Amino acid sequence: MKLAKPKLKIGKEGSKAEKPAKNARAPRKTGASKGNKFVLLLGDEGAILTFIQGGKVTRRLFAPSPQEEHVHTLVELMQSFPKAPVYLLVDMIDQSYVRHNLPPVSPLSINKLVQRRLDRDFAAEDITGSLNLGREKTGRKEWNFLLISLANNTLLQQWLEVILNLPNHFKGIYLVPVEGQEYIGNLNKALNDKDDRNTQWQILVSHDKVGGFRQIVLKDGKLIFTRLTQSMGDVMPEVMAGSVEQELQNTIEYLRRLSYDERSGLEIYIVVAQEIKDAIDENKLKAQRAYLLTPYEVSQALGQEQSALAGDRYGDVVMATAFGQSKKRCLKLMSKQAASIEKLYTAKTAIRVVVALACLALVYLSVTTAMNVFSAKSEISKFNAQRGGKQQELQEAQQNLERLGNDVNMLMSVATLYQETKPDEPNILIFVREIGRLMDEKALVKSLTWKRGLKSGEGAAVTSATTPAEGTLYTSDKITADIAMEFIKHEGDQQKLLADADSFLDRLGAVFEGYEITHEKLPGVISEDEKLEVNFDDQSAGDTTLKEGENIVKLTISGPVEGGTTPAADMDGGLP
Repeated sequence: MKLAKPKLKIGKEGSKAEKPAKNARAPRKTGASKGNKFVLLLGDEGAILTFIQGGKVTRRLFAPSPQEEHVHTLVELMQSFPKAPVYLLVDMIDQSYVRHNLPPVSPLSINKLVQRRLDRDFAAEDITGSLNLGREKTGRKEWNFLLISLANNTLLQQWLEVILNLPNHFKGIYLVPVEGQEYIGNLNKALNDKDDRNTQWQILVSHDKVGGFRQIVLKDGKLIFTRLTQSMGDVMPEVMAGSVEQELQNTIEYLRRLSYDERSGLEIYIVVAQEIKDAIDENKLKAQRAYLLTPYEVSQALGQEQSALAGDRYGDVVMATAFGQSKKRCLKLMSKQAASIEKLYTAKTAIRVVVALACLALVYLSVTTAMNVFSAKSEISKFNAQRGGKQQELQEAQQNLERLGNDVNMLMSVATLYQETKPDEPNILIFVREIGRLMDEKALVKSLTWKRGLKSGEGAAVTSATTPAEGTLYTSDKITADIAMEFIKHEGDQQKLLADADSFLDRLGAVFEGYEITHEKLPGVISEDEKLEVNFDDQSAGDTTLKEGENIVKLTISGPVEGGTTPAADMDGGLP
């Protein structure tokens, strides 16, 4: 039997609910997602595993606890389909939903602000997340967020251990109240004509086997309130119907504090067993439209195949099926252990992709190499013809090189003679000698560049990066040397580097006391004219570990300054 949309008019227009018509329209499809998957709906009273194959429900299994004797059938089923992912849909009572107004910061900064509030308001072991409810349209335009917490209690950990030990890919933790937004939206589309979907408020009451009576309240399609009332046991249907009516009245009174107004429109969806549905007094449901549905009627309305039978009393499976068939997920949560396993799974998948691409690349390389072999053979004969001429040029160059003088003693004699004839002029060889004497096992010279002379009448040194203009006059008694020193015995610690650098600079200043010595700022040192900005969010603040390249100190020696002297050559006239 196909289900017509139930209608219940309450208020000014009437009081009785119209029964489903015999000639009902076909159920609407709600964008069902194909493929095999498992949805484990977990509550405080047990868990129901729903197996969806090709969009159809093929197995429904219940386990009252995560003990091995209760879950072995569920585990065997999931192990039989290792490529089917597992979604954990939680409807436990230990959930917290707190609405917060946050300052109107930029969209790039709001996530950090939300995370700080989550860390502050909830326990460190809780599994947390948030829903963005949008910004205020007037005033300061603050952000509205729903901060969410799921207690990581012993029962949840035991169920997670069962899932994470399976070969199936665990797709994450999802919450019934949050994902219920899509569930209610699909019911609204299936049971209402397009022109009747303009109510601002919706309430869902679903009687679930693993949890109890779950209430979900939406405003403008977004979660605003939720409550879970545990089942009362084996009581008369009339008593349970009265409890549902009373809980709805209490919820509506509470919503009045949240700006609820009858004029904005209210829809109520109640999913219960047939005997409870028959006992509910529709006149007590003060809503614009109300729908009393059995789980089987929900499955027919949403076009779910085999998710419910005519005698089903609980709404767990149709809710899990709606979640499994939906293409949209509202909020994914992960425990720390599950997040670590997800990273490994992602890395494994990435490696497979890289290997597949590498195989394709090898095939392409093999084909292109075979094609290039033919053209390469024709080039080989051309290169062989050219090789003879190049070999002759190489022999001539080698002969010319052998004619060059390479007498080190003669070169040193010339340098010594130049120093003796002009003893007052700086000599770069003296710089090399003196700096070499200062060297120890803690420092190395990476590079040394120098330039002789200052512009006539000026005080600026002419460095190696400076190109003099044509006709510029220079004095010949000045020299500028740029040196890059690498300190190697600091073990990555800034303080040891600073101590080694200070010691070297002190020794350098003592030798070149007639020169001006400058150097770049050392790592971790802040000069007086620099502003100190502390970023409390930066976890690396206070870290004294050297970064790459910070052990190289660049310094400049220029002079001699007025009245200064140049280090002399060795007393015996020798140079380095």
